[in-house]
Amino acid sequence: GSARAGGFVGGTYATLKFTSCTNSGNVTSSVSSTSDTGKTVAAGFVGDSESGVPNVTFTAADEANGIKPCKNTGTITITGNLNQYARVSGFSNLDHTSGTLTGHDLINEGQIVAKNMKGVGYIQIGGVTACHIKGSKWINATNKGSILVENVECSYIIAGGISGHSADGSIAEGKIVNVGDITVKDCKFSTPASVRVGGLVASPYVAIADAECHCTILAEGLGGHVGMIFGGERATKYPVKAKVGGAVAVERDPEDESWKKKALTEENYFNYLYSAGEATDWTGTDNYDGCTFLSAKPN
Repeated sequence: GSARAGGFVGGTYATLKFTSCTNSGNVTSSVSSTSDTGKTVAAGFVGDSESGVPNVTFTAADEANGIKPCKNTGTITITGNLNQYARVSGFSNLDHTSGTLTGHDLINEGQIVAKNMKGVGYIQIGGVTACHIKGSKWINATNKGSILVENVECSYIIAGGISGHSADGSIAEGKIVNVGDITVKDCKFSTPASVRVGGLVASPYVAIADAECHCTILAEGLGGHVGMIFGGERATKYPVKAKVGGAVAVERDPEDESWKKKALTEENYFNYLYSAGEATDWTGTDNYDGCTFLSAKPN
């Protein structure tokens, strides 16, 4: 079976519009299937898309005291076993093959959690969206909530501060900000290459002209691609300009505790834009000329 849960709508095949709405309730989706064809999805607003081509729009009202954005402050959680896939985010998990999302001034302050899961094909998790699909657009998006992946066994995971996956043809405009910490611990994956964790977006197929990512990424007991901006290799046609700060730590040797203290520095932070385990200097080989280093601790 499958489970879809949302603060407003569990699943939709219709056109939806939210204006200056807030979800402050906790949302949990849990299912234990008898086969691997089920799915578990949860979001602060719209859990998932059904058949058809749904369109979901979030807008901010311009009130006398300023812009009032759509916001999620609730904790959003998925659990369960034997799922084809699982998605969880602060706003929406539209299927990556259909539908579009347009979000103006989105703010997530709630914790996003995937925990106690086994036999899952893949997991997509993000502070704003689980997957940013072709034709979808963010216009000013901020994640302040922490992201936690704990006690999970799956083929692969895609986790990002703003979104897990971003498809070719997705759009980001305005200011894109993540200040929510990301933690992955006590998990098992098919191979280290099955892990992608990014401070902004894990699967990097979106250009971002004005971004800030200032968080701590703690990836315990796994390898994979972990970076402060993106969690994987990316074509140069997706340039990014960002202010970057915080720390990335990836455990390679279980007997060595020093990895937890390995902070991002001005000298090495480009090395960590892709994989924190690789000693590769990406400076000058990619389009990061617009990046600026911030201090390890927020001001």
